[in-house]
Amino acid sequence: MKRPPCPKRSPARLLACLLALCWTGMAGAALRIEAPADVLTLLRTHLVYDADELARGGEWRDSQQHSLERQTRELLATAGYFSPQLRMNMLDADLLLEVDSGPRAHITRVALQIEGSLTAEEQAQLQESWLLPAGTAFSQDDWERAKTNLLTQLGSEHFPDASLISSDAEVDPASASVVLSLVYRSNPRAVFGQIRYSGLKRHSESLAARYAIGVIPGEPFSTDAMLELQQSLQRTPYFSAVQVELQPPAAANSPEPQVREVLVRLAEREAHAISSSIGYSSNTGARVGLAFDTSDLFGRGWEMHTGADLEQRRQAAFVDVFMPRTRFGANYGFGIGGERSDIENLYTESAAYGIIRTHSRGALEIRDTLNWQAETQSSPDRDTQDNRAITLNRMWSWRHLDSATAPRRGVALMGQLGGGVRPTRPDEAFFRIHGRGHYYLPIGSIDTLSLRTELGATLTHETEGIPSDWLFRTGGSQSVRGYRYQSLGIQEGSTVYGARYLAVLSAEYTHWFGPSWGAASFVDAGDARDELGDFRLARAIGFGPRWRSPVGPLALDLAWGEREHEWRAHFSLAIPF
Repeated sequence: MKRPPCPKRSPARLLACLLALCWTGMAGAALRIEAPADVLTLLRTHLVYDADELARGGEWRDSQQHSLERQTRELLATAGYFSPQLRMNMLDADLLLEVDSGPRAHITRVALQIEGSLTAEEQAQLQESWLLPAGTAFSQDDWERAKTNLLTQLGSEHFPDASLISSDAEVDPASASVVLSLVYRSNPRAVFGQIRYSGLKRHSESLAARYAIGVIPGEPFSTDAMLELQQSLQRTPYFSAVQVELQPPAAANSPEPQVREVLVRLAEREAHAISSSIGYSSNTGARVGLAFDTSDLFGRGWEMHTGADLEQRRQAAFVDVFMPRTRFGANYGFGIGGERSDIENLYTESAAYGIIRTHSRGALEIRDTLNWQAETQSSPDRDTQDNRAITLNRMWSWRHLDSATAPRRGVALMGQLGGGVRPTRPDEAFFRIHGRGHYYLPIGSIDTLSLRTELGATLTHETEGIPSDWLFRTGGSQSVRGYRYQSLGIQEGSTVYGARYLAVLSAEYTHWFGPSWGAASFVDAGDARDELGDFRLARAIGFGPRWRSPVGPLALDLAWGEREHEWRAHFSLAIPF
């Protein structure tokens, strides 16, 4: 390395020369790598060297070069390259590493042996599931992944004590070939025994057993059943942590299927919780809320949820009580609620009393309600109207999303079917069908396309006397943006009333600039009418920022409503129903 001359003319020049020498000595040499694209990133990421020792030269540089050569060969071997050609040369002040990786090794034969009491069908299924068949390119990561995958499959069905006895990858660098040899042992089959619980203090074993889904004593062991048992107990309001363990067999080394008890370790949740909230929505204005929940009402394991929301244009309160799950998987309860609202000049006071039944089947949730509903409506354009009805409704909801709070892929569906009778017209029933759908499609690596639809119909000859939540209005955030909340419906004077039919469509594209911030553009259309022939979809376009908060993406939208010819701002939590 060339060093600058040091003229000895003055102390200042001498000091400057010394500083230059120190700086030159401190400057390390860089490593330049020329290699095929499929291994270049691997080498750049994992090669370790001392730049100062490379720059120092002599034995220090030789040591670094030997270390780099060893590391390079080891790294290339993990990717399946066992006969590389390496060249190192100093280029100016830097070290140039030239790599010819050579041919990549491929697997020529797999000798896979699985010992134990497997059926011929089980043997064949495991052999077919092996991830590195003959002809596949070899890499260390794929080799480890394949071994682990087969052991997981073997252990997940009937053989919890399965093990890998031996594994060997025999490499022939001259022919760039690899022969794989593996021996697994299944060990005895397992059958579920009784379920035992530990950690229970406030709740009883009989309560926990009501939620014990998946593991059935006498059935063959499977990890899916163990996971289902853990998740079913974790979803209850009673337990904050659940661990499921398969106990050792009573008789070791028995060739017969072994009965294995299942131990469930539980940590109970706090029985009571009080929460409060404050927020704002462009639909109903500023909001404060207070809620109280308990999972041990009267010391019987009953759930009670009660709360009140005070919003500028809407106030509501409710109490719901649920008894523990039945052995058929359903929860029964009863509830009472009241609401008061003043939206689009329609002032409404309502109350409902009813019984509730909920049931889950995997990702499908079902909710049945039988209610007595009483409502009083008043507006500047109509006389005060009392609406009374006995209603029966079933709601289905199903979600298959990659994230509950920030989905990029998946589907969320909700459907309702119900009806009722009015005391004033007992011979004339009404029926309603209502559904929503939300579809998420990832675009590229970070963007998302979201499609949303909502359809509804109330079948009746006359809407008079029907409670307002059995009819339809739309407009506002999470509906048709660019219009006031529930401003699309039956317009009479200055008041908007509920209609018999509803249709809403929306498409939204979101580009994310990073993990937290993004921007969306969208098109909405929708309307609510009493006659299908009267439909004239109110359309809107808009855009706005997105922020991924801990509870879901917050959306601030600016939308142009074509029908009203004005821009309107909307603020909401942009998550599916």
